[in-house]
Amino acid sequence: MTTHQTFSTIPAQGQQPAVPPPAAQSQTLAQPASDGPLLSLRAAVVLTIAALVGIGVGVLTGAAGSGTAAAVLAGCTACGVSALGLNKVIGS
Repeated sequence: MTTHQTFSTIPAQGQQPAVPPPAAQSQTLAQPASDGPLLSLRAAVVLTIAALVGIGVGVLTGAAGSGTAAAVLAGCTACGVSALGLNKVIGS
């Protein structure tokens, strides 16, 4: 004797579907608190200029004959120091 089970995607009358429809699922997802920018324009300018300064110092240090590690260290240091300086120079 064999038993056949049938699975229907349409629930019987008066029954709830096992899985809610996609529209109902999207309502339960958490919405972001605000749609504002991740960084302000000022912060983006400061970080971009600081990164460019760090890359420039790193390239020049590497071109001067120092090792790769020294060039990376000099570039990272210049990036950090210039970010601090630009933060004070560029008005808020």
